[in-house]
This record gives sequence, C-alpha cells and structure tokens, in this order.
Amino acid sequence: MVIECIGLPGSGKTYLLKGLERALRSRGAEVVNVTELTMNRLSWKAAARLMRAGVFTDKRSGAVGKRLEEILRREGPLQSRFGIYENADYTIRSAAALIALYGKMGKSPKVYLFDEGLIHTLVKLCADCMIRDEVFLEMAAEAIKSVRGEWTVVCNEISPEQCMASIRARDRHICTFDELSDSQLEMILAEYERLNECYSAHYPVLKVNRSQELQTRTDIILRGIGKL
Repeated sequence: MVIECIGLPGSGKTYLLKGLERALRSRGAEVVNVTELTMNRLSWKAAARLMRAGVFTDKRSGAVGKRLEEILRREGPLQSRFGIYENADYTIRSAAALIALYGKMGKSPKVYLFDEGLIHTLVKLCADCMIRDEVFLEMAAEAIKSVRGEWTVVCNEISPEQCMASIRARDRHICTFDELSDSQLEMILAEYERLNECYSAHYPVLKVNRSQELQTRTDIILRGIGKL
C-alpha cells in the first residue's frame, strides 16, 4: 500500500512519516520510506531522476500525463509566481511516473511512504501558478482514477501563521521557500492551504494536526488505514 502526506511546506510531513514508519515497523509491517531513501541513497536518487524523466511511466500513466497536459493547455501559458517548480512539463512527468509507481506499490504487501507524492505534486504546481480550484480538481480526478491498489492520503494540518514561523526559524537553506519574502511566503502558503482544503473536501483524507503529539497522530493514521 501507499501512504502519501500532504500539507503546507514546513508543516513537518517528513517528521510525521518517520514517526509513522517506526509505528508501522513496531507492528511488524515492512516499510519503505521512499522520501528518506531518495534523499540519502545514491541509487534511489538516480531512480528518482529517471522517474522524473518519465522512464518509469507505463502506457496508462503516460495517457494520464497527456490528459493533464491538455487540461493545463486550456489555461493558456502558465506563469510560475514563486519559482517553486521548474515547469509544468516537469510536474506532469513526475505525476505520471508516480501513478505508474503507485500501481505497482499499491498491490505490494509492503507499505510505501511519500511525503511528496502524487497529490502534493499537483498541489505544488497549482499553488505556484495560482491555478483555479476547478482546474486542480479536474487534474486530480484524472490522476486518481488511474491509480491502482491501496492508497491513503494523510494531511498534516498547520496554520499558515505557524508554518511561516517554522520556515523562518530554520537556520539553514532547505528549499526555495527559504528565499521568499514574507509577503510571497504568505501568498504561497495561502495557495497551498486553499488547494489542500479543496482536495480534502472532495476526496477521503486522514487529517491530523501538528499541534498533536506525534504518537497521537500516528495512532490516528493507523486506525484510519483501511477505513477510507
């Protein structure tokens, strides 16, 4: 099965999934923390680059990629407002490859964890380009109907104000968000929140809140797996 986490940048998605990984392992599950591996192992980093290049995309997910491109083409030329993503093609290739991977991983007895999975990838693009809710939902619907196997989306909730404080408190450069001005950061966080809420209003999502203890959040997720 696949578990992916959505939420604002800097909300602690990676930290939450590390806690969930430990909790799952304590119950005897075989867990693959994909994000952790792609960050720390050269072989997985190379695989991630190939994935984004579309090497792992099968016919079904490739067809979805084309439909996503068509949806975006109707919006006209897209403009990155915050410089978060390279371009729309990069996003679509990433989404198509994730659909192909989810199809294989979702049928596996292992549990695969993504802190930047399929939905987060679409949110990231739509937030950066300030794409309308209805367009985002059309893209999400196209992607979702092609995913096979078990798949759960977890939302790690945090207010934009708390998230902004968390990002500003970092003592090192982690990503593009650290370079944004306060006004830009407020705007992009508002876009993320809008799109995450939009998705949660239309599709099943396990919601937890960063203000809760990590154990509480992992317990909520463990109880919710298989019930959505």
